[in-house]
Amino acid sequence: MLKELKKSLFLISFLALVSCTQKKVLVVKGETIDNGISKVYSPDCYIKNMNQEILIREGFLYKNNSLEKYITPQSESLLIDNIKENGNSKETEAYKKLEFKKISTHTVKLFDQQYDIVRKSGDTLFLSQNIIIIESPKTID
Repeated sequence: MLKELKKSLFLISFLALVSCTQKKVLVVKGETIDNGISKVYSPDCYIKNMNQEILIREGFLYKNNSLEKYITPQSESLLIDNIKENGNSKETEAYKKLEFKKISTHTVKLFDQQYDIVRKSGDTLFLSQNIIIIESPKTID
């Protein structure tokens, strides 16, 4: 009985450790918004970058390079579609596996397209064409 309890505790500890070390990456495709235009979406649909705001058009949350959630802006908040439960749609099919590679200190390759790194801030990369990559995002689960 004690031996089985030890095995169970070891298994639970191992699974907890594995789930904590799984890599999460959020890829955001955005659109720069002119400061003079009134906002149609809720404040959580925007990301501030220096002196401009970027509207989240699409977001892809990956866990261990597999797409878990698809994010789109709505008038009242962000809509988060759980891909694990609902499956891929035509919008997400091409993005079901994260294809990301750092080519140099100033360039990355994301889904067979090359982007310049415009700015790095902590765990966030701001790329050309309003692409934002956040490693280990903590607020979207």
